[in-house]
Amino acid sequence: MRVTSYRLGEHKIIQAAGALWWEAHAGIGAFQSGRCFVRGNILLLGSSEKEEPGYLKREFIERLRGLPEWNHTRYYCSNYSIHQCRSGRRLTEMELAEGRGIRTQAGEHTDPVEQTPTEGPCPAPSISYRLGHHEITKKTDAQWWWKTYSSSGGPREGRCIIEGGILFFGAGKKIESQEPHNLKRTFLEHLGHLPQWKATEYYCPSCEIHDCRTGENPFVQEGGGTFFIPSAKVIPSSTPMSIPSLSSSIDSTLSLLKELGGRAGRAVYRKTDEAIHKYRLWRKRKNIRSDQTATEMPVHRFPARKWIASIGAFILMVGLLLLVLLHDLWKGREHHHRDHEHSAGRHRDH
Repeated sequence: MRVTSYRLGEHKIIQAAGALWWEAHAGIGAFQSGRCFVRGNILLLGSSEKEEPGYLKREFIERLRGLPEWNHTRYYCSNYSIHQCRSGRRLTEMELAEGRGIRTQAGEHTDPVEQTPTEGPCPAPSISYRLGHHEITKKTDAQWWWKTYSSSGGPREGRCIIEGGILFFGAGKKIESQEPHNLKRTFLEHLGHLPQWKATEYYCPSCEIHDCRTGENPFVQEGGGTFFIPSAKVIPSSTPMSIPSLSSSIDSTLSLLKELGGRAGRAVYRKTDEAIHKYRLWRKRKNIRSDQTATEMPVHRFPARKWIASIGAFILMVGLLLLVLLHDLWKGREHHHRDHEHSAGRHRDH
């Protein structure tokens, strides 16, 4: 079986048996991996599926130096969620791998606005469509925009792109206008009169899209709204690979400590939840036994009360010890003060 590896920023893309996988450094001496899917001109990096022992970060990056750069797609996308336009159901990783109903070639989507007849040299008017609680509009500059109204954040809008038969939403910005047509009721009434969106079968309401060569966000819109800022560092092929500096090593260590702290917190929460579940089962069994043998009063029937009594006794003992220490300290200071006054009186007598 032929295996080909590529470099994509700090990711390793592996192609084998018609499937794509990604690998990235994770923690100290470990790496995580997951599946990849090509849709049009975008490489979708799936969620992490496993974590195994590997190399340190510097060693992992040095091993990426000799790999060819990934150039089979122009963009790559991570942290995405793809849904059906008709039902809103989210696609699973298996469905993405099988490509059920998703057109994989760029340019295969149907643009309903391009089919609208126009007369004369005037540009085609903007036309809007309904996609769930979103309004999808193609404006006169041939750019796609989405707009929605949330009860907490008010009206928001952002850019869209169509790639690989999927409508990708860019990050939105809040609309500060307080005009009547921005009210939620008016917006929903307007949305109900719009035709249903049928240009694509799937849409992606949230994602992180980056340029494969530069790692930058290629879909910056005017007015401040952009796609999400890239989180991965990309090393261009035209520049030599540099060794991480001391500051980057410190940042990596801090992020690792934060991750380890989060894992420890989740483990403690899981253990506490398991202990509570076991205690409830124990109480249930005890209640059943007490109902069957009402005359028996076992000594350990109320372990919680016993624990509370033990804790109270411990706190009382600690409090008594503190009182004794404070009393001895006060006595010592009083004795020292009396000695000082006595010596001062003797000096005055002389």
